[in-house]
Amino acid sequence: MDSFGHCSKEVDLAVYDEQYTPYIFRYGTLKFIPIEAVAAVIECKSKITKSDKTKAALKDWCSSIDNLKTGKNSITRIVQGIHYGVKYKKYSSQTSTTPIKIFCHIGKSDFMECGFDITLNAIENRLNIKYNKNILIYLIGS
Repeated sequence: MDSFGHCSKEVDLAVYDEQYTPYIFRYGTLKFIPIEAVAAVIECKSKITKSDKTKAALKDWCSSIDNLKTGKNSITRIVQGIHYGVKYKKYSSQTSTTPIKIFCHIGKSDFMECGFDITLNAIENRLNIKYNKNILIYLIGS
């Protein structure tokens, strides 16, 4: 869920910072977590085929995550002046977050073209991991 009331498609597993935001909104069995607190989202599928329909559904899932926008006045933002101090108040703190998108499945295809940052797939007792070049730079630095 973002600061403007938009929601993503259902996420199988969300890695979020509970201290960053203790606010989790519940509606029945559904939980809504503010996007500002989410570090990674994981979509899991068992055996899957690489059809156009499957690729379109996965692209749509990734887009629903990418389209969530953080708000500068969100309750989960760092309070201005605490992080940098009053002397450096002109510098802004973190203004946006985007979770890492991970896809896990059993099968040969990697589905990177669907918009995932990392794909994990198991083939014949072997784990294959593929990284989007941009996320690798982000994770280890330039």
